[in-house]
Formats: sequence, C-alpha cells, structure tokens
Amino acid sequence: MATPMYFRCKTLPTFKDNTSPEIYRNKFFEFCDHYKDFSQLYTDGSRMGNQVATVLVYRSTTKTTRLPNTASIFSVELYTISLALTVICHSKHNNFVIFSDSMSSLQALSGLKLETHFVQHYERLYSSHQQW
Repeated sequence: MATPMYFRCKTLPTFKDNTSPEIYRNKFFEFCDHYKDFSQLYTDGSRMGNQVATVLVYRSTTKTTRLPNTASIFSVELYTISLALTVICHSKHNNFVIFSDSMSSLQALSGLKLETHFVQHYERLYSSHQQW
C-alpha cells in the first residue's frame, strides 16, 4: 500500500458560496478520470438536529452508522475514514482513493494533528497493513 496522502484541488476557488456547483462537478470528474483505475470510497459524517451519523459508500454498498449524539463532526469524519481503511485492509485490490469533504480530518491524518484517538487508530491500522 502506498503512503497515504491528501489532495486539495488548488484550482478551485476557496469560497463555496461564490462558486458554481458545475465548477466543482467538473473538477471532481477530472479527478475521477485521473484515478479511474483506483477503487473509490466516499465518506461523510453529519449532524441533523442532535443526531449524528456517518455513511461510507464503496462500489454498490452503502454503510450507515448512527453514532452517539455527543460525537463531534470531526470525530465522526475520522471514524468514517477509519471504516474506509478497514474496507481497504480487507480488500484484494491495491489502489484506492477515499473521497472526503473533511479537510481537518485529512490534515490530521497527514500528521498535522496527532492528538485524537481516531488518528492514532488510523496510524495503527495503516502500520499493521504495511506488515502484511
């Protein structure tokens, strides 16, 4: 497994409110085309009212998980990425791309913020996979 990395498309405007959804859609399709030989996983965490949940989409499978109401969105996003990594570790495929809208989670996983339980869980998961 290659070293994990995250990308932020620098050609996109930084203010979502002023940017046409079509611009984001086109950039997304360009990115997907560039990684067309990779298995794609999509993650998201959200809060609606006082309820918190997560979703992972991989191929034709969608896994949703209800989490404690006290969970922060940051923790939820990290949890969802860890679910994606578990899928990757149990897969026979070698190349994956995880799509996440949580820049803070991706930065934490890239080594910028290592203080959370889920980041440490990710590091252990990745390290154990390296030994396989």
